[in-house]
Amino acid sequence: MIRHGPHAGANHRFHRRVPKASRVRVGGLCKKKIPALHFSCPQPLCMKARVTARLPCSSGIPDSENKGTVIMKKLLQVLVFGLAALSFNMTAMAAGEQGSAAEATALVKKAIAYIKANGREKAFAEFSNPNGPFRDRDLYMTTVDTEGKMLAHGVNPKLVGKSLIELKDIDGKYFVKEYVDLAKTKGNGWVDFKWPNPITKVVQQKSMYVEKMDDLVVGCGIYK
Repeated sequence: MIRHGPHAGANHRFHRRVPKASRVRVGGLCKKKIPALHFSCPQPLCMKARVTARLPCSSGIPDSENKGTVIMKKLLQVLVFGLAALSFNMTAMAAGEQGSAAEATALVKKAIAYIKANGREKAFAEFSNPNGPFRDRDLYMTTVDTEGKMLAHGVNPKLVGKSLIELKDIDGKYFVKEYVDLAKTKGNGWVDFKWPNPITKVVQQKSMYVEKMDDLVVGCGIYK
């Protein structure tokens, strides 16, 4: 507004009325709403002009901290999304590295046909070849006789020639004896036990399909 009276003059062309509630300390934090600041101009062209200024007031947190919080939230979102994508890819990759029950069964039948067509010696050599046609991802062949003597092993050739009828898994299960007995009584079937995965090197639950051919028990297992 225009001041009238003895104090009006050239040195008092502009007058600003500032409410007490609007006064803030320099460098301080805004903790409550600042009233409007009204400016009046003595010039005729802007007598009706009013400039209203408001200082932004947040929760008392400096702008630098607000920006930092936003950046951290965005980084956290990116990290969570990345971990989710990585987990999905690892799951898909693991699934792709594992053979199925149908594939294990088919490999056993293929192995029996190979024995019949090429003889035991050649067949056992191929079954024990880690790069041969009877190794597929985590699928590999094992062959024992009905007494539990290992004749071919697709992962550990050191077991060949040894009697494994008393071999136990980490839970104490005589799994070789169990699948030999199953083959002798029923001709074929599945046996569950725990054994190291040749891909991950971790002991996992395994189901092995076995089938009897004469005095041989030919088997191939899948990991779960």
